[in-house]
Amino acid sequence: MRVLQKAMKEAEQKLILAAQEKKAQYEDKAAKLRAVWKTH
Repeated sequence: MRVLQKAMKEAEQKLILAAQEKKAQYEDKAAKLRAVWKTH
């Protein structure tokens, strides 16, 4: 039971980290697009 709880917690943390990474990449792309729009 303990092992399962630990595995669940680790999986949850990995999901959260992956989501944060995706969000950062998305925001970076959006910022680059905005920069392109401003220069044109």
